[in-house]
Amino acid sequence: MKLPKRMNMMRSLGELILTGCSKLVLHDSAMVIYIHTTSRDMNKLRLLSTISWTPIRSWWMWAWPRKTLQSTSFSLASLPHCLGSLSLSYCNVSEVPNDLCTLSSLKYLNLIGNSILCLPPNMKSLIMLETLLLDKSINLEILPELPPRLKRLEAKYCTSLKRLTNLPLFGSLESLFWGCEQLVEVESLLNIKPSRSTDIEMRRYMGPFNLKSITSTDVEMINYLTSTTRKVPVQGVYECGVYSIFLPGSKIPDGFGFTTIYGSALSAIASSHPNLKIQALNVCVLYAIEPGLAIDDYLVSAQHLIKVSNQTKGLMWTYSSVTVGFPTEKEDMLWLSHFQIGNNELEYGDQIRVSVEMHDFWIKEFGIQLVYEQERPPSSQNNVVAGDVSMSASEYQTWTGSYFLSNHRRRTHQTQFRKRQKNPAHIEFSFEPKH
Repeated sequence: MKLPKRMNMMRSLGELILTGCSKLVLHDSAMVIYIHTTSRDMNKLRLLSTISWTPIRSWWMWAWPRKTLQSTSFSLASLPHCLGSLSLSYCNVSEVPNDLCTLSSLKYLNLIGNSILCLPPNMKSLIMLETLLLDKSINLEILPELPPRLKRLEAKYCTSLKRLTNLPLFGSLESLFWGCEQLVEVESLLNIKPSRSTDIEMRRYMGPFNLKSITSTDVEMINYLTSTTRKVPVQGVYECGVYSIFLPGSKIPDGFGFTTIYGSALSAIASSHPNLKIQALNVCVLYAIEPGLAIDDYLVSAQHLIKVSNQTKGLMWTYSSVTVGFPTEKEDMLWLSHFQIGNNELEYGDQIRVSVEMHDFWIKEFGIQLVYEQERPPSSQNNVVAGDVSMSASEYQTWTGSYFLSNHRRRTHQTQFRKRQKNPAHIEFSFEPKH
């Protein structure tokens, strides 16, 4: 239930394993202890509190011998600050005290299998922390801002986890969120919302589809960040400066000037529009399920890519969506994506090529559409990008002019992307705009 307070004298202690100590009781050394007292007791406390904290503590120890929280618990502040590795897995811990953040040398922290409700808000002060294990913390809903040196984060099967705050997904961080089916937001990087609250930008491009009626339609969604499948109402996904929506359909909406049937690539020249800049590119894919394949076969692959290339300027974006809608044998699926273009990255006369790769899905129709400055609803201008991360953010750059837009399984994708895309090339299909 407790450890000696003099443990902080162990100046060479580097690793402490308390795995399975389910009766261990942790308390914060700075916590306020509330007790049931009489009015007379409270008067004593008020009188003593005007002197100092020490006599209050002494009186408390005298008044309640062997009954104090300190007598049956343990404070992490009593551990030596040289400690580099701490395991508290399966210790029946429901709250991690703020004292954890006094362990300034901690590099490895294992909290697997506890019913933790939250982590200390000042976790980022553990500036040496490199590994954090939180698997099976089934009550954990939100992660606070984490230390910038973190290299490995595992939160598998945290079934209540919904939101990550300022997670450093870029760089060398290796993260696993398998089984976290409730996870819908990573601050500044990813946001998944019901379509009824995110359809402002896309409403005018939905053609014959009525989003109000579609919101009551359930879609089987595969999430590659969490390796889960869920049947949910139609959702909008914001990530990497791209907005995507997946919904049942049988044809591409009207308004897509360049289309191909049973093709996976399009080539076009950006047409002129008097005094208007190109602000965005819409891409729509109608796809169907391959016969004989089950949803589990699709979970192992996240190779569903949209590639947008400005051949004139030598720019290329490859987008790998964190989610994908799963069509049924009776109903096809539409993938509609809105790419926000900035900094004159696409202008009149530029040669553009767009292609789609969908692992084991059958692409039935594919179309693209340019969006000009005054065609975009002003009120939704800031809704397209999740946070402040844009398509051309340096974090996504793989080499000069090339960007890989993905926050899930990032390291694996980047390795594959570099191998396959050293000399980017697209199958060329040229189409004239519809009249």
